[in-house]
Formats: sequence, C-alpha cells, structure tokens
Amino acid sequence: MPLPGAYGYRHEKTPALATDVAGICKASSVVCTPGAGYLYNTVTVIGKSNRDQPAWNCHKPVDGSMISGVAVGRMSATALAKLKAMIGQPSESGKFFSPSLNQWGKLMPMDDVVAFGVVYKAKAVIKWKERQLQQLAIFHELRQRKVDASAEFEEFPKPAPSQLALLQIYTDVLDENDTARTAAKRISDWVLSVPDRDTCYDISSAYGDVLSVLFGAARELSSQKHLEILADLTVELANLPDVYNDTGKPMVFEEGSVAVQPGEIIKLHSQPRAELWSGLPYLTSGIGNDLRSGPLQFRQVSGNGHDDDQVPSCQSEDMYTNVNTFAALIARRDPPQTSPLCNCVDFAFATFAFLEHGPGTNYDRDAHLAVRAAAAWLVIAGKQVIAAGSPSTKYSYISGSLWEAKGGTNTVDVKRLQFWRSQFQNFREAGRLSDQRAMDATIEATAALDDLIAAQG
Repeated sequence: MPLPGAYGYRHEKTPALATDVAGICKASSVVCTPGAGYLYNTVTVIGKSNRDQPAWNCHKPVDGSMISGVAVGRMSATALAKLKAMIGQPSESGKFFSPSLNQWGKLMPMDDVVAFGVVYKAKAVIKWKERQLQQLAIFHELRQRKVDASAEFEEFPKPAPSQLALLQIYTDVLDENDTARTAAKRISDWVLSVPDRDTCYDISSAYGDVLSVLFGAARELSSQKHLEILADLTVELANLPDVYNDTGKPMVFEEGSVAVQPGEIIKLHSQPRAELWSGLPYLTSGIGNDLRSGPLQFRQVSGNGHDDDQVPSCQSEDMYTNVNTFAALIARRDPPQTSPLCNCVDFAFATFAFLEHGPGTNYDRDAHLAVRAAAAWLVIAGKQVIAAGSPSTKYSYISGSLWEAKGGTNTVDVKRLQFWRSQFQNFREAGRLSDQRAMDATIEATAALDDLIAAQG
C-alpha cells in the first residue's frame, strides 16, 4: 500500500549527503521539495547528475544545522523498505544508524521538515538584516559627525528611519512580497528622496548604502533562491531609466571632483559608466575586487585583534562561494554588451585562477576554499564562461603556472575544460576539501564540464 506524505533524512552529527538514495526515490516517482541547497540541490542518481529533475533534495544549512534530504510524494512500501535498507533501519526511538555515513539520523514527518526549512531561511535573513542595520547605523553616525562635528559618538548607534526604510525594501523582495522590478523602483525612489528627509545623505551616499546592503546580502546569504532574487534585482536596477539633475543647480560628488550641471544625467564619478542607473557605478568593480581577492579576504579581524575573533575559514569559503554564485547568476541572464553587468563573467577567471596555479603559490594555498566558487560558475553559467573566452587582454589576468606548464593558453577550449575537470578530481582525491559540500561541488562541476565538453564536439 502506498505511503502518503514525505520523509526527511536528518543528520544528527556531521553533514553529509545521502547520494545513493535518489535512485530509489526516483524509481517511486517521488519528487523533491524546493530548498536552500547548494547550487541546484543535486545528488547522484544512479551514477548520473540529475540537475534537470532531482528526486532527492539535499542541503546543509551554513549555520551547522542539518537537513540533508527531503523526499515528497507517495512512496511504495517496497521502495521505502529499500530506502531504509540503504540508509539504515530506524530504531524504536525513530532514529537510525547509517553505516555508509557512520552517523545517527532519523526520519522526520514532512511538516517538521518544511517548518525547519522556513525557520532556517528566516533566521539567515534576520541575522543579515541585524548586521546591516548595525553597519548602516555606524555609517550614519559618521556622516552626522561631518555635518555636526560636536555630535557625540554613541556606543551602540541606532539606525535612522531612512535606513530602516531601505532595509525593508530588501526584506520585502527577499521574502518575495515584492518583485525585483518593484523593489528596484522603490530603491530608486528612496535614493532620490532620502536627501530631502535626512540631511546626512546626498544621492551619492544614499546609493552607497544601497550597494553596501546589496553586497552584504550577496556575501552572507547562501540560499540560491535569495541569490537569484538579488541577481534579478541587480539586473532590474541596471534597467532603470537614467536620472537627470532637475534641481536647477549643480550637484557635486566625490568631494567636489564631480559636478553634474542642471539637465545633465547624474554621474557619481568621473570614470566611464558612472550613470545612475544604467552604469551601476562601483557595482561590477566591487564584484571584481571580491573575486580577485579570494576567500581569505573575508577572514577579517575584529576590534581587539585576537585570533579567536577571525572569521573561520569555512565562513570565508561560504562568503566567497556566495558572491561568486551571485555573479554567475547575473552572467547567466546574459546582460547586453552595453551593460556593465556583462563584465561579471569576465571576473570568473579570477576565481578559476585558484585552479590553475601550482603548489607553493598563494593561489594554491587557498585553492581548496575556492573550489565551490569555481564549481558555481560552471554549473550556473558554464556556457557564458566559454563564450567569454579569456578576459586577459582586458583585465591582465594571466593563465596559472600549472596550466601554462601543461602548454595551456588563455583560450577556453576543450583542453582547458578538461584541465579544470582533472583539477576538481585532484581536489576530491587529495583530502584538502573542507566538507561534504565541497566534495559535492566537485561532482557537480565535473558533470557540468562533461556536458560543456560534449557540446564542444
């Protein structure tokens, strides 16, 4: 008799994916729930990547909580018995020991699984929002000091109403209460109107806070759904009409180095593509800086300088993976060549550099922390990476020493794709990867590369 409902596979100890259960689920026509998993929530189905329609949804939240699988549908008693045989028999308490994973787990009702996923996502956004409000409050206090040098610093500054309004726009779009297009219009209205309500702002500083919040979210939120929303929002911001100075007097930015005359398009700096909004000033350069600087840029030391206050390497790896995923999602939307967003795919080669340098180099030292980020590019925007070729002529990226030693060039051809494939395999076999998510990323990247190589003929 078919058993209705769903079963979640929850780990009690170290997170790991039950990659071999998907075949049983798929054979029973069991479908997976949407989740907050890494990349496409994929696992292996009978030796083949199932990025098209996964039957088993696996993910490991970044806060150390564990849910690695949810199967939804009507599973036959026979299939359920096979599934339990694969992952271990439940004990009387509902837990089971998995020999293949060497840990205890339990089967949970679907309602509990869904509730967990919703709570986890909500907590991730809440934590990010709290950090952003704290940072924005500090920025606001510094601006107040510029306006009034006699103003005293507060030990715990509070965000201004204008900053709460900006965070609410982001919260609404991340919670899917607003579309990306609506949120982009609200952000534009906020940037243009907030200087009239808050003397600590001009258009340039308001736009700076918009980017600060956007980058904070792109670095800290690991849910691909959230990163897709942020990518859509970024594209919609670039599609907004340019803003003209209609104040009847010059606008001055960059401490007087940029003056926008009445009737002119507002530009926030003197370099090309500085227009508000089509130029999205500073955005792509910020993405490029993040990708070039590597994962350990996020291993920052807090105020007292103790080693214990450093961001752990695993969190640095998460943040680097997140911002690369964000950039890859933008690139997958194929921005027009006239848009600054088309540069996002060029910056991918800064991440691939970690795969291409040999032992003893700074790149190789941190390479294991960049594996997931490189995999994200291939899984999400592999076709765009191939189409971009190499941006070395524009951005002076050089081929890695290990790749050059094998006779490699800057061209993204089958030979280079095969080299990347072998590098992912080397990382998987060398024992340098940080956790199961990195292991799974190499498998996803390998499957993506196989598809890309086959497409090249």
